Amino acid sequence: MPTLARSAGWPHCQPASASASPGPGRQRAAGGQLSAPKPQMLSGRSLLVTLGVGLLQPTSSSGAAFAAAPLASGGLVYPLYVYPTKAAVAGVYRDVVKAAAITPLTVIVNPDNGDQAACPPNTDWAAAIEVLRHPNVTTLGYVHSSYGKRPLAEYRREIAAYTSCWGVGGIFVDEAASATSAIPYYKSVAQTVRSFQKNATVWLNPGTATDHGYLSIADVLVQFESPAKAFGTYTPPSYLNGTADPSRCSMMVLDVDSGDNGMRAAVAKIQSFGCGWVLVLDRTTSYTTDHVPTFWQDEAEAVAHVHAQPR
Repeated sequence: MPTLARSAGWPHCQPASASASPGPGRQRAAGGQLSAPKPQMLSGRSLLVTLGVGLLQPTSSSGAAFAAAPLASGGLVYPLYVYPTKAAVAGVYRDVVKAAAITPLTVIVNPDNGDQAACPPNTDWAAAIEVLRHPNVTTLGYVHSSYGKRPLAEYRREIAAYTSCWGVGGIFVDEAASATSAIPYYKSVAQTVRSFQKNATVWLNPGTATDHGYLSIADVLVQFESPAKAFGTYTPPSYLNGTADPSRCSMMVLDVDSGDNGMRAAVAKIQSFGCGWVLVLDRTTSYTTDHVPTFWQDEAEAVAHVHAQPR
């Protein structure tokens, strides 16, 4: 099943007023596929934020250490692809972080697909990073790999900037391949990340069932990222048999019904596959909307309940 992958210029956040519609990002097209809007130039750095378990104490723009999140078997993940205007920081950013009071939370930071991952972050992102400071939250820096076809040299600088200046706990590699033939490429990516930050966590996002060999490279594999309709017929890889380490797997189910029942069913199904890192979004919410799902706090509680149960 194809991943809902970044298209050219995506995710490409832009500054916006509080009343403006969400900036460019993943847009649903007929048939459940995604089409990207025309890229727009930024006046400042953008950010992709993934909330997650912390393996490192990131630092704020003032140099103060963030509190590290405790190691956990999973939690919520949120791709917060919204440029941090003052309204966004006071709104969706704070609303996302509220879930961290209930369950571990992973956030993916993405300054213009990584292209503007420079030192230091601009003042807008510095404010956003302060809001993301929480004992149960960690950030990951976004890069894209074009399914193993993008030369690592093109984004090595981005990895260096994230790990040196953004206080991230690791790197989120989007547009990841899933075939065995690409394993050597991603081994080099992971080695590069860890050469800059020894204990960095490496996420790979093929968005679909992935060869077992990738578990020798990545800390977390995103094994599903598609609408709920596709999740109904999804078959996970055989090694996700309910006994594997749930902290190594993530699934992202989009476009569920807005009521709690659809969300809870998706969370339960993800857990039944042995996946610890969860995202469920309703039909009114995408990675670029200025609000969280109406069931966001209930989703945090559902995920926390799952992880409280004996396996």
